[in-house]
Amino acid sequence: PTHIVTCTVMLSIRSALPVMAAATVGCANYAYAADSALSGKEFRPLKCTQITKVTHNTNKYRFAFPSPDMQCGDAGAPVASCIVSRAPIGSVKEDGTKKFVIRPYTPITAPDQAGFMDLLVKVYPEGKMSKHFGDLKVGEEVQFKGPFLKFPYQANQFKEIGCIAGGTGITPMLQLIEEVL
Repeated sequence: PTHIVTCTVMLSIRSALPVMAAATVGCANYAYAADSALSGKEFRPLKCTQITKVTHNTNKYRFAFPSPDMQCGDAGAPVASCIVSRAPIGSVKEDGTKKFVIRPYTPITAPDQAGFMDLLVKVYPEGKMSKHFGDLKVGEEVQFKGPFLKFPYQANQFKEIGCIAGGTGITPMLQLIEEVL
């Protein structure tokens, strides 16, 4: 059965350890072209153009790229990659400005989607960045950097892949499963 709030996905546990070990190696920078909407080297502002309520505390946020033919990275956002968001909403520094709060997110749009990216964000009352997203209005900007490759997926690399996910791990896992299937 499919559940909106909670989801456990199990394809096969037998080959999960090599995949999990490879995934813990770390994030790698992805190649960026000058016409990419995002960069792994600098934060770039993107305007929120649409907010769609999914549940009582979860929204889908659409962020427009500067040009309708731009993609997230040079060839889009590779499967199993994340982007990083930041906003000046942290504690106040000595100079009176606020510190940046930085959080990673996995886009839910197709890897080669041009013109925009969508994020699915659950708003937590005590969450710094998720609460910022919850207060976000259409037309406002959020700064993003990336995409960063978390696990270099290659078709047919493994005979079986085990997938167990919950909480914030559901979105990247669904991204991988969608590509595999």
